[in-house]
Amino acid sequence: MTAIIEVNNVSVQYGQNEALKEVSFSIEAGDFIGLAGSNGAGKTTLIKAIFGLVPISSGNITLFNKPHRTFTDWGKIGYLPQKSSSINSLFPATVEEVVLLGLLSQKKWPKQISKEDKAKVEEILADLGISTVKKRMLSELSGGQQQKVLLARALVSHPQILIFDEPSTSLDAKSREAFFALIAKLNEQNGITIILITHDTGYIGKFANKLLYLDKKLVYFGSFNAFCQSEAMRAYFGEHDQHIICHQHD
Repeated sequence: MTAIIEVNNVSVQYGQNEALKEVSFSIEAGDFIGLAGSNGAGKTTLIKAIFGLVPISSGNITLFNKPHRTFTDWGKIGYLPQKSSSINSLFPATVEEVVLLGLLSQKKWPKQISKEDKAKVEEILADLGISTVKKRMLSELSGGQQQKVLLARALVSHPQILIFDEPSTSLDAKSREAFFALIAKLNEQNGITIILITHDTGYIGKFANKLLYLDKKLVYFGSFNAFCQSEAMRAYFGEHDQHIICHQHD
């Protein structure tokens, strides 16, 4: 398999505070990564470092075989932030207009919408089963529907990597299950590489094939099967917590 993200000995500091320490791992095309860790463990900092939004104090990051400092093909990477920090649900726009924003961000000036753009939006709304709400205002939709709209906005430019930041925090159990199943389908059928930031290590193993666990440094990166068989991880997490993670994966 081809590595599409390589993180080599990366450290990040905020003043005197070390947010990440000598983190190294490699993500291959088609992976579904559960990125986990407690609050303050460096999960969001790691993603910001990959996007070049925070400076790294040491190490290097490569995206699609290019140093991230010179990488420009950001259309290959889609990002779905936490719903609470994303577009305001009261934003006065229709579903179609919100999804079109995912194409406008890739355009050079003058930024104009074409018939081809609208056709792409039609296609992605149909794929996600939300064509019938195309002309409705975002504020009129349920939490699960709004999350699908934001996913459509991320997908419309046909990214090869999708990064999700706690996408299910505002969803009920039924909607969360459906949303994760949809993400898994995108991974399995479309071959999109998924990185999903989550606190819920006891749930993500049901869908992800690899676990990346941070506590400022890299605690574990690899398959869930290897994690479940690891004596070192049993010693680190305790037998009970390791069992919870592995039980959902099984």
